[in-house]
Amino acid sequence: MSDWYGYNKDCAPWTLFYRTFAQSKGSLACNKAIEIWSYHTGSGTLPAVNDIVYTSPTSPTTLTSGTYGMRTTSVGSPTNKFVVNTSGVVTSTSAC
Repeated sequence: MSDWYGYNKDCAPWTLFYRTFAQSKGSLACNKAIEIWSYHTGSGTLPAVNDIVYTSPTSPTTLTSGTYGMRTTSVGSPTNKFVVNTSGVVTSTSAC
C-alpha cells in the first residue's frame, strides 16, 4: 500500500514544491516566506497553468483560491507566483 503514496487517482505521480499561504495580491505573494509544502499534478518542477494543486499526497484536498508564492526548495523567498481558482486549478503563473 505504501507504493501508492504520492499518487493521484489517475496513477500519475504528484510533484512536491514549496509555497506561501494565500495572499490577496501577487506582489504580496512574492514578499512572503515559503512556509508550507504542496503537490501538483504537472510534470514540471513547479505548477503550470491547468495543473491541480493539492495540500497533501494522501488526500484529494485542493488549495483554496488565491495567489501564492512558490519555489522548488523550502529555503528562501518565492521565485514565482501562481493563481488558483476555486477548484484548485492553476489559472496563471509568473516570475516574482
